[in-house]
Amino acid sequence: MSVGRVTLHLPAGREFIVAPFVVQPDGPNARPFLFIYDVQTGSVLHVTPEGCELERFVQDLAVDPVFDEIVATFEIGPP
Repeated sequence: MSVGRVTLHLPAGREFIVAPFVVQPDGPNARPFLFIYDVQTGSVLHVTPEGCELERFVQDLAVDPVFDEIVATFEIGPP
């Protein structure tokens, strides 16, 4: 399962943890997604490699525009 190279831009001045995950990696319905954790607020964003938001867990409303900015910068390139 390959969608290409994913590029995203993280806002300066914040600390993030970004990790790829696959739901049901051995099953027929395997789905990759990115886990983006905002360290300052303890908030999490789950996004498909195509840039579609799956879910957002916000601990501080100030991170909403930050997550919006990240999702808007997704670019898909060749694998």
